[in-house]
Amino acid sequence: MNTPIGKKIVLTTFLLGTVLILFSIIAISAGSSGVHFWETLAILAGKTNPDSATATILYQIRLPRVILAAFVGGSLALGGLVFQALLSPDSRLRPTHRQLLGQNRAGTHGLFLRR
Repeated sequence: MNTPIGKKIVLTTFLLGTVLILFSIIAISAGSSGVHFWETLAILAGKTNPDSATATILYQIRLPRVILAAFVGGSLALGGLVFQALLSPDSRLRPTHRQLLGQNRAGTHGLFLRR
């Protein structure tokens, strides 16, 4: 991948992966138990007691939720990519129209249900 486009793809993938990891750690440390960001990093790095209540909360409750959320978000993104690739007349030039996906009808239906 010595082409400029290949380098751009590698750089973009690296940056987005770094952002995903950073926000995952922030999501794991956020909550009502009072676990701070640096304490979360220490627990994930294995520098504290793995049998503590805080480690149990992180490993058994928060970490599976964050991993599942990442997989669900990736699946939704992949589904959107497939829709764009299959339903767009020329997927390189413009995105698929809302009318083709039925978003206009669904929005109108939701508007009438709300009233």
